[in-house]
Amino acid sequence: MGEPLSRENRVFGQLRRFEEVFPDLEDVIVRFLEISRARVVRCGIFSYRSQGGQMKCGNRRCFRGGYELDSIVHDMVRESQKEREVTLRCRGDEGTPKRRRGDVCDRSIRATIMINPESSAATEAK
Repeated sequence: MGEPLSRENRVFGQLRRFEEVFPDLEDVIVRFLEISRARVVRCGIFSYRSQGGQMKCGNRRCFRGGYELDSIVHDMVRESQKEREVTLRCRGDEGTPKRRRGDVCDRSIRATIMINPESSAATEAK
């Protein structure tokens, strides 16, 4: 996995725990396909509650990247949406960890974001 964008010095304040930001939500689940050069290179399920609001890029040479889900989930809650399809591009690069920026990371994800997916979790457990 790549080294994600540092989220310590956020412009709009400190990061808080999922329970503080979304007290009425059980979880937010993201089913995703990660794509590189028009090929699916990784797929999976990401839990916002347990893994945070930023999903790491799967490119191990990627620095300062990842997929930020915070603003999308906030919009979904504000608009009372339970599910949304998105395509997000990694904004990282393949430079060095602390200094030189390199070539732009070519990864992106196609994902379905689901808020409080009780029925789908129960279906998968069977």
